[in-house]
Amino acid sequence: MDRFQSSAAAPAIYAVGSHLPAMNTAVGRALLACFSERKVIARLMPRQGRLGEFNQPGIVRLLQRLSVVRGQGWDFNRNETRPGYSALATALADSERREQFGLCLSFVNAGDKGAFPTDKLAGLQSATRMIAQRIYQ
Repeated sequence: MDRFQSSAAAPAIYAVGSHLPAMNTAVGRALLACFSERKVIARLMPRQGRLGEFNQPGIVRLLQRLSVVRGQGWDFNRNETRPGYSALATALADSERREQFGLCLSFVNAGDKGAFPTDKLAGLQSATRMIAQRIYQ
């Protein structure tokens, strides 16, 4: 897809120049999942020392979630930055160039809070594959 046109207004989900901790956003966790647990701890908590000594509940939960993200290849966050808006994200990594970049789809929540947007996941996965093919040709 080169361009998508819609008659609906698309509000900005993130304010220009806003900074959010990577571990609190779907795209941030997708990017963090590109790194090993040891590197995640080193990036987020550089003074913690060796992995074996580390046992803070927040980072332990994050590492568990990153393990799931690595396995499925994406992350989802309902009401990520504003009530009523969700984000679905994935990341691509180029080990030769040592680069990672994230792709994030932000959208208005469906009325049913329990419903997962499988149609949006399929679209994000398709776009990710297309971008990866163009980049890694």
